[in-house]
Amino acid sequence: MATGIAEAATVYSLVTGTIELIKTAIEIYQAVRDKDKLPQKLHIVAERLPSIEQLLATSEQQSYTLPADTWVAVHQNVQRCYTCCEEMRDIFEKAFPQAANVMHRVWTGAVTILSGKGKRAEELLREVSHELEVLGQHHVVSNTELLAEIKASVDQLGVGDGSVYQHFGSGPLGVNPASGTQTINRNSGSGNWFQGPVHSPTFHAGTK
Repeated sequence: MATGIAEAATVYSLVTGTIELIKTAIEIYQAVRDKDKLPQKLHIVAERLPSIEQLLATSEQQSYTLPADTWVAVHQNVQRCYTCCEEMRDIFEKAFPQAANVMHRVWTGAVTILSGKGKRAEELLREVSHELEVLGQHHVVSNTELLAEIKASVDQLGVGDGSVYQHFGSGPLGVNPASGTQTINRNSGSGNWFQGPVHSPTFHAGTK
């Protein structure tokens, strides 16, 4: 049972790491000049990041009451959420590199970058939305209004061919939204984990 409690603590630490990734992406977006020049869909993705951050933050309160086996059950969902947000942060960093001589980030070639990465940002938001819904079903996150807002944004984005690309299991995910070949490899079992929870929650071994 001690192993389960230790894994629960690891999962919660992964949640706090995801929050840090989102905060970084938000800071990058907020520092961008001339936001009116950005593609509309990127605005939609960026403007939902605070909602995702707030929703994940509700897990702090839940960590005091949820049994350890609930956290263990959503380990893979939290891992995928972390991986998606890490990739999303990387997209923002590449689209909005820090200018050497100014305090603000500038939009340099985001159109070119987003011609491929923009669709990926949409797909990432979709996958994060799905994982958050699963976390909501397990009561790991607890704000139904924020969940609805995020889902509404996903619906607003839409997809060109009506398909929704989501990764519900382990292993690689292959997506070809247009012509050509696109392969996305997702490591849902390992990767860089952010350690440094906001607090030290007490996880319960019992079943809810």
